[in-house]
Amino acid sequence: MGQNNWLPSIKMTFTIQT
Repeated sequence: MGQNNWLPSIKMTFTIQT
């Protein structure tokens, strides 16, 4: 379950960076 936390985390970071 912890590994599935980096998926949404990266998506959010990408949305903020873009």
